[in-house]
Amino acid sequence: MLGNTILAMVQLALYGGAALLALNLTDTADLVGSIIPASGWFLVFFLFGFLILAAIWAVLGSLASRPEDLNNNSTPVMALIFAALFVGLFASGQLLVVASYLPVVSSVAMPIRVLNSPVALWEPLLSLVIALAAAVALLHVGEKIYRRAVMQGGGALSLRKAIKLEQ
Repeated sequence: MLGNTILAMVQLALYGGAALLALNLTDTADLVGSIIPASGWFLVFFLFGFLILAAIWAVLGSLASRPEDLNNNSTPVMALIFAALFVGLFASGQLLVVASYLPVVSSVAMPIRVLNSPVALWEPLLSLVIALAAAVALLHVGEKIYRRAVMQGGGALSLRKAIKLEQ
């Protein structure tokens, strides 16, 4: 999880560097001043959102005893992630405010709020604390499931079955 997070941040830095270079080469660098405050928050929320998604995949991986099991478990989660990101991108008004505090959705919604409207400093900080707590809780669930299910053989292990297993 740590390696993938580092690679994602390096990739994001490369994209950001390429974008800044393109802005300078096309003489549109004056537009950057309006997005700099939100871009810092975007980087932080990207990191926390990536950690949450990695924790979700860790939980799914702990349920899978074979690669085929992971494919079966991942479809509903991918649909949920796409729905959350869709809400984060296209929400407005009070829905955007609520979405900016929901883990995964907040990684998109809060930077949009920071870019488009004045937001008190405590709001993104609270959203980050909630996101970090969600990531830690998901990792704890994944660890617990893996510890309980490591000696289970056979077919796919459902979340309900894994939680009911004794340690």
